[in-house]
Amino acid sequence: MTVTNTAVPSLTPPERALHSSLDLPLDQQIARLVEIADVDDATASVGGYQAAFKDAVRYHVHKAFAQRDEAFLHAVHKALFLIYGMHIADPCNPAAKNQNSTLILGARNIIESAWLPAPRLDSRSLDADVEQELLAMYRKHPASNHPLFDFLRDAADLGQFKALFISDYALNNRFFDLITLTLLGARQASKAEIAQNIWDEAGQGRAGESHVDLYNDLIESLGLTKAEDDFAYALTWEGLAGHNLFMGCALSRKHYLKLLGVMAITELLDPSNYEKLIAGCRRLGGGDKLRISYYEEHATIDIEHAKGWLEKVIRPIVAETPEAAQEILVGARLRLDTCRVYYDSLLKRIRSLP
Repeated sequence: MTVTNTAVPSLTPPERALHSSLDLPLDQQIARLVEIADVDDATASVGGYQAAFKDAVRYHVHKAFAQRDEAFLHAVHKALFLIYGMHIADPCNPAAKNQNSTLILGARNIIESAWLPAPRLDSRSLDADVEQELLAMYRKHPASNHPLFDFLRDAADLGQFKALFISDYALNNRFFDLITLTLLGARQASKAEIAQNIWDEAGQGRAGESHVDLYNDLIESLGLTKAEDDFAYALTWEGLAGHNLFMGCALSRKHYLKLLGVMAITELLDPSNYEKLIAGCRRLGGGDKLRISYYEEHATIDIEHAKGWLEKVIRPIVAETPEAAQEILVGARLRLDTCRVYYDSLLKRIRSLP
């Protein structure tokens, strides 16, 4: 790909380097931009750069979502991963200062407009029982009984489990933040249930027992050291897409109702899948060699969480605003579909390990 503007006037070496970066994969371009102090001001004076950057984003988006080029899918989703990270970055991180950059937010909008709008589901009455619709969708979808978890239960070795836990790290480490973002702007009738989810995620106030702590405990039991990028370097585009679905819906008010569907389906999916994962860990000495409290906790508590999302979050919202049902169902379908392609990819990858 070549989008460099060759017609720009004489440039300084740093400006020339900025234009040359337009030929890099999109995630590498974003990684450079987020580190530039006052990126909007710094790039505005570089002749033609901002327009050329938008062209580069559109080119990547077309290759990724229209042509389904996997290298571009990875670059675009990794770029989104980095952009979303700016919104929850440590305030001492240089990226935090560019959180509201119009240049970078423009790139995010271009990507999301091509990715997040899903085809509307089959025509259905808004008076339908949305809880039953969600349960039926969950039960019928391949992600709800995926062979990945049968493999983990029956055949996976420690190295294959390690690859799984590394691949799942970024989302699991971010889930506390995601639940918290769900509370912002929630309907009054939903807040108590979401707050209960946050309390459970926090280990109900017990030191060292938040779900992030429990997952890090598992990682340490594997002899691994937490990676600075939360092991994002190990994620395929399918894994990045799963993470980005949560973040994109959590950070955009227009997608908030999709987020509720995403969350509800997640709580439905996890218990049965995690029971198989736990059985596989115990087959390898889980509890002695592997500290699997994170999964043991979720295999039980998520049953109650699923019921709570359906009855105490989604039900009152749909009763008050029937048109919300469609967006909730679209979010649920997106979560199931991203899970399926992620599970397919992960199973193929861990089976190929020596």
